[in-house]
Amino acid sequence: MHEPVVTVIVLHWRTPEMTRACLQALYQSDYPAMRVLLIDNGSLDGVARALTHTFPSLHILELPCNRGFAAAVNIALRQALAANSAYVWLLNNDVLVCPDTLRRLVAIKQAHPQLGLLTPLPIYPDRPQQVAGIGLRIAPFDVRAVGWNASRQAYAPAEPIMLDAVFATAMLVDAAVFRQIGLFDEQFFFYYEDADLCLRARQAGIGCACTPAVVVTHDVAATARRVQGLRDFHLAYNRQLFFRKHWHGWRFAVYVVLESLRVLREINNRLRRASPADALGYASGTVQGLLWGRPYHPYLDGVQR
Repeated sequence: MHEPVVTVIVLHWRTPEMTRACLQALYQSDYPAMRVLLIDNGSLDGVARALTHTFPSLHILELPCNRGFAAAVNIALRQALAANSAYVWLLNNDVLVCPDTLRRLVAIKQAHPQLGLLTPLPIYPDRPQQVAGIGLRIAPFDVRAVGWNASRQAYAPAEPIMLDAVFATAMLVDAAVFRQIGLFDEQFFFYYEDADLCLRARQAGIGCACTPAVVVTHDVAATARRVQGLRDFHLAYNRQLFFRKHWHGWRFAVYVVLESLRVLREINNRLRRASPADALGYASGTVQGLLWGRPYHPYLDGVQR
């Protein structure tokens, strides 16, 4: 019996050593039907192309400018779907996997056909007994992270944990899901595109889950945190886009009131951590997201605005 073909999509942006380490671990995989597609998201430094000398079977997709996560990944997804891949594995370049990770993920997915989106349990590289978040619960007026900084012992290997949304960090997706509900919404530059995809999947009756039986190492936000305030800005901004898209009328009005109080707490927490840039980024992202409410793409023709 032949294994189903899996296209692994890795997004690269100006973090060559991180991408190389990710690929080195990935190419130790014991899964035979794996195709790896690396997206160079406007790095313009030739590093991604040079990686083909080390990984001859690597497919490279070079973009002329930084398109963000959703738009860049969608280009690769269209290629994967055109090639009739059975599954797509979205893998952050700050993730390290074991040789049997993909094989075990595919086996669990096949054992649970109701699950269209499945992720392994992510742990920190420097704190292997702590979980780096397993997914999200979407409440009437909030989105709450589940398992963030939790003890790994709290998630002993067991059946997959059903969630409202899972992160795209190492997300295995049945290709049929994209054919049914569409690709990522490109209004999200990065962050919340995975929550949006999962919410649309759940509305179509497709399950999302994290499987603690499979573990990966995730150096959380390793790219975004190089610029202070950048991650917090996009987290806040795209949160507002998410609620603008899915909440309407009186529900959105109530959300805005509650969100104003929540944001004050978030800003205060960042200031108490002596992170004024992060506090400013979060405040700015929230205000612009609520008042402007349009996609924010900081790159145009390869030049940061």
